[in-house]
Amino acid sequence: MLQLNHVTVTNNERTVLDDCTYQFREGQVYAIVGEPGDFVAFFKTVCNEKKTAQGEIVTWDGAERFNACDDTLLPFSLTATQYAEGLLKIYKDGEGHEPGVYLLEAGFNTSNRDKLIRELNSEDKAALRFMAMKLADKYVNVIGEPIPELALVADWAERNKNDKVIIFGVSDEETAGVLKDKLGAEIVTFEDMMV
Repeated sequence: MLQLNHVTVTNNERTVLDDCTYQFREGQVYAIVGEPGDFVAFFKTVCNEKKTAQGEIVTWDGAERFNACDDTLLPFSLTATQYAEGLLKIYKDGEGHEPGVYLLEAGFNTSNRDKLIRELNSEDKAALRFMAMKLADKYVNVIGEPIPELALVADWAERNKNDKVIIFGVSDEETAGVLKDKLGAEIVTFEDMMV
């Protein structure tokens, strides 16, 4: 459970949510349709990277959150392999794990594994964000556009949705519809959350 209690979130001068009380539950995948800057601001607030203008966001005690919504969170001066190796050292004690396997399982084009992250296309950056989210294995997971390879995300979400809160941010109804068809996602807008 991720509970918003009278939360106000802003994106620069614009109010994204105003005095919103809403609950995200395990077992249900969510697709929030909105402006990319708005869901990035909301996801950063959910993950304690940005303060709410008002209210509080709570979850189970000790529940950790992972923000996979924004390419700016990637270390652009590393190669994809170096990034994967670093994550494996943090989350898997680094020993006996081949970075290429984790890159491939996330939908990364492994022929680009030795390129700097800043030089990668948006699909490979999305795959890196997805790989990091999978390795971190946190309770709350927020994922923004571009969405990583949908078949891989759908398989991961189906296996994990009962134990995690999973929220996607998308900018159009068509992508939200695909998430609904593939993942059973509940489609919401920021306006819906304030009703």
